[in-house]
Amino acid sequence: MRAPALAGARYGRAAIPRGWTAALHVPLPGYGGRVLDADALGSLARSLAERT
Repeated sequence: MRAPALAGARYGRAAIPRGWTAALHVPLPGYGGRVLDADALGSLARSLAERT
């Protein structure tokens, strides 16, 4: 596990320096090159969690 994950798990996302999460991105195959950054990934995770 990496330092950002540990910091986030222990102290919450606000404790993670913005520079550590700014570089995060996940390409979405089949969506015209759309990329999700850390904020969008968090939003997607929350919306998926609410569905269960």
